Formats: sequence, structure tokens, C-alpha cells
Amino acid sequence: MTRRLPSRTQILAVGLLLAWAFPFANRTAEAQDPVENLSVSSLSDRIRLISGGSQNVNLTAIRTENGIILVDTGESVEFALAARRILDREFPGATVTHVVNTHAHWDHILGNAAFPEATIIAQKNALKALVQIILPRGAGEQRETRRAESAAAPPPPGTPPPPPRTPLEVHLTPEDYERTKPDLTFSEEYLLREGGVTVELVSYGPAHTSSDVLVLVPSERLLCVGDLFFHNTLPTFGTRLPPEVDRWRRALEKISGEGGRFDRVVSGHGEIIARAEFEAQVGYLFDVWARAGEAVRDGRSLERLQEDLRLDRAFPALAAWDVKSSTGASLHEGNVRTAFQSQDEKTQRSGSLLPYLGQVPPGDIPVVFSPGLISGGTHRLHGFPVFTPNLAEVYWPVIPPRIMLMKEREGVWSAPIVLDLASGNPQAPFLSADGRTLYFQAVLPEGKGGLDIWRSERGPDGWEPPQNLGSPVNTPGFESQPSLTSGGTLYFTGYLAGVAMERGIFRAERTELGYAAPELLPPPINSPSIDYTPFIDPEERFLLFASSRPSGDESDLRLFISYRTEGGTWTNPVNLSKALGFDKPSRFPGLSPDGKYLFFLSGNDIYWVKAGILQRLRPEAARSG
Repeated sequence: MTRRLPSRTQILAVGLLLAWAFPFANRTAEAQDPVENLSVSSLSDRIRLISGGSQNVNLTAIRTENGIILVDTGESVEFALAARRILDREFPGATVTHVVNTHAHWDHILGNAAFPEATIIAQKNALKALVQIILPRGAGEQRETRRAESAAAPPPPGTPPPPPRTPLEVHLTPEDYERTKPDLTFSEEYLLREGGVTVELVSYGPAHTSSDVLVLVPSERLLCVGDLFFHNTLPTFGTRLPPEVDRWRRALEKISGEGGRFDRVVSGHGEIIARAEFEAQVGYLFDVWARAGEAVRDGRSLERLQEDLRLDRAFPALAAWDVKSSTGASLHEGNVRTAFQSQDEKTQRSGSLLPYLGQVPPGDIPVVFSPGLISGGTHRLHGFPVFTPNLAEVYWPVIPPRIMLMKEREGVWSAPIVLDLASGNPQAPFLSADGRTLYFQAVLPEGKGGLDIWRSERGPDGWEPPQNLGSPVNTPGFESQPSLTSGGTLYFTGYLAGVAMERGIFRAERTELGYAAPELLPPPINSPSIDYTPFIDPEERFLLFASSRPSGDESDLRLFISYRTEGGTWTNPVNLSKALGFDKPSRFPGLSPDGKYLFFLSGNDIYWVKAGILQRLRPEAARSG
């Protein structure tokens, strides 16, 4: 296939994104690109390791007699072009003949377009995953607009900064992307012989992604593992559940051979892993799996197994590693739970293995939900995740305005895709209690003149064309952030003059003909401060919302809860953020469909926490009036 290298005039500078790079151990020589902040180290005469970027990603370059084999290409075209310049210095006159993608995540493959002369090789599942990578609509136009903005006069003092640019918005257009799909894919194994060097590619099986590949260079005794393992970090069973442990074992046995065929392991991020540490990580996973299987066969409970396999008792040598995820959840407890439930027939029959994207459930302290996929991903978040009642689909809003969707089918979650629902920038999804009706906000030509609330019914072929809720709910002003009780009573944010941000929380009862005229919720719900992003309990027992009271400053937004009394009045709101010990600006609260977990947005991360606190705060609210 023919690919065109994007011209430099099509690519924005990456300085704001490439803000830092970590030093690596085991480097025999090191140089740094002063512009892109990338580091290069020599692992042997043939091997160079390029590291850095906003994700601290590793690229491994293998010199052959015919050119260079490059393992992964980084987070963007600009990143990869910087890597090309480094390779030109390290291996003068050599071109990249082959690119190997260890897996199809954006921070490892979006640099592919910088190597139009190379044959791109990946596991066959990468092709489908690449097709599902989300490219912002109008990315090219956004790039040109921002270039024009940067050339204009500086904004007046006090002007809010523009939203941060994501790597996809800055570096890739759909046309560029179409030219960087793999040229060659394989199922289980592929042997690459090029210029006197042999590189063995072995499919690991679904783990971190559905397309994970082990890359072995026997002559250099080097193994590249993508994001399957990291230095001094407890490994996990991944997100593809139940894990295919036997397949992983076969792949590792094939790569290792008798007596071992590698001494060093390069991961997708961070420092090099020594063979002894790598074997300890692999042995840990297989040991947890085996002991969980024994517990299932012996009839022991998960709670008993968690106690028997406490990390400090069962694996004391590993306790000094990073044993918590970026969310603060225990990696070890998650591994034990996954291994147990994956081998427990009762769990399999109940279908309870994969709820919430396979994330380890939180406790009483808020932790980040789905880091790197939903939270902290390539899009700005603008709400909380909404799950269907069977927990097999999840919807969440992002900026630029759209609704994202993932589905679980036969034990595997799909990659995120854009919900093809409406062209009017849909946001704030909310599902009815039965999962058959999707409510959202959007600006559409058929609307009342501004931001309106819409609904779409689930049909045999997906979501039907949206219908406007009509008057008296929607007006020429704006109506947004719908939330409904199980009986259909609607709570939403609407226009309210004379208060901060001119927003207030309204309630509209369902009638036979549609909705009654909305009523502004009285004090103490609405106040002179910012009060918005309501979420109503399905039984209308309490209301969650964000408020900047008492300061009125948007930087002081916190979560509040108010309880509805038997007489239909509301208690004084209780500061829920304070009760959770969470002292960051927060908004967009919402509950899981089973009522077990509270979600909310802070910064560009979704947090979740056990929802039991919502009932524990009722006495405090009752005392406050």
C-alpha cells in the first residue's frame, strides 16, 4: 500500500505535550533531543532505546544490514519524526524497513504515519482496534483554527485558557490515520528475517489489549513486551476477562525456550526489566491463578482466599514493588478476585465477572475509574459514565461534544466508539431505569432554538432518531443535564437569571401528555451560587448536585446531597465532597444502575466510591433542617 508522509506544515509543534521524560537505568550511552525531550540509550551495537514524550513511551530500534526494525512508534507523528531524527544520528544512512506494533493503543501506534517506507506488522486483532480508535471530528480544521489563533494578538488579561489539545487533535487527521493501518498481520506467530537479524513475534493472547505481542531478538537476548509488564510493578491479569492464562503460558514458553533466550526486557513505558524480575512477575501471576483454582475446588470463599493470599504473607518479596494502581486500588486484591471469579462456575453463570469494565471495585475512598481508557484518556471528559441495567454497555460524554460508547460481548469489552446518534453535539447521556430510553442534551435544527433535552428509543437496529421533549420543558434558552426518577419525573439544569452562571435546577413531573410546567427547586437547593449537574435518586429520596456555595466561584465546586422529606420539601444540602474527604473541584455526580457506586468528575478523571455514605449522611441532613 502507498502512504504519504504528512508535510511538516500539517503538524503542530508538540512542545506542550512532550513536557517531560524519565531517566532510565542500564544505559551505556545517552543523548537527548533538546526540542522533543526524547532520550536515546545504546543497549548494544545494534539496539537503541528511544524514550520520552507525554506518556514516557519506549521505542526499540534494531539495526540490520538492510536498515532498521522499529518496535512501536509513539504517541504522535511529531513524536515519531523526532525519533527519526535521532535514528538518523545513531544509524546514519539507515532507513526504517519494518515497524512492529506491540499492541494497538494510541500512544504506541499513532507515530506509524511517520514511516511511509516501512512495512507495518501487527497481530490481526490490531486492525479492528485501529479502526475503532476515535479521531475527533474536524481534527484538521481544529488544527488550522488553533494555528490562526496562535498567530493572532494575545488575548486580554483574565481570558480563560483554551481547552487542552489532545494528541489526536494535534497530530492526526482521519486521512493520515487511514494510511497507517498494518500492512501485514498474523494470528499466532510471525518470523521476521531481515538483514542478518531474526525477530520472533508471538501473540500473547488477550491481556492488556486483544492484540498484545511479544517481540524477541534472540541474537541480542532482548525481549519487548509492550504494556504487559513494567519494572518494579505488580503485574495484573489485564482487562480481557476471563484471562486466557494457558495461552499466556504457551506464548512465554515458546519465547523463553530451554535455558532462556533473553536477559533484558523492554516494556512499553519506564525502565528495563532484568530477567530475574520478569520471571518473578510471571511466576506471581501463575501462582495466584493456581492458588485461586485450588480455593475454588476446595470450596473456600473469595474472602478467605484474600486473607490466605495477603501480599505481605504469600509474596513478601514483591511487597516493595508498586502494588497500587494509579487509582489507588490494590493491584493484588484485584488479581486475586479476578483469578477466583474466572475459575468459579457460580460467578460465570451469574455473569458478574465483567461489570464496570473489569475494574477493581472501590471502597470508601474515591479512586479513579478506568484510568487511561475513560479517565485521563485522549478526550476531555464532561460527565459521569452511564451503564445499562445489565452493565454490558457504558456511555460517557467528552469534549469536543459527543457521546462515547463501549459494549461487552462474550467476555470482552469493545474499544470506545462515538455513538452515532445526532449531529448536534450530544452530551449528558442518561438512561431510563429499563435501559430502553436514552436522554441527552443537544443543539439540533428541530429544537426550540438553543440547547434542548432529547430522547431516543432503543430499536431493533440500535437507537432511533432523537425526539425533542418539547414544551414546556424546552425553551429558546437552554435545558441540559437530564436526570429522571424511575417514574419519569425529570430533573435538569435550566436558565435562571440573577445567579452565578445563570443556571438553576428544575423539576418537571411526567403527565399523560408529556411533562408539566417545570418548577424551579426552592432554597436550599438553588442559591445565588452555581448549582447544577443534578442527579436524582430513582426513588426520589435524595438529590445529588454540584454547587460553588458559599463563594460562588467555579473553582470551589463541590458535591452536595439533599434529602426529600415526606412532605416534599428538601433538607439543607450536606457537603458530600467534605464527607468523602475529597478536596478537589467536583461535579457531575451519578449512581451506578445497581446503586452500589457513586461516580463524579474531577479534572479529567472520573472517580468512583461506595455509595453507602449517601444513606449514612441522612441523619446529619435531618439535624441541619
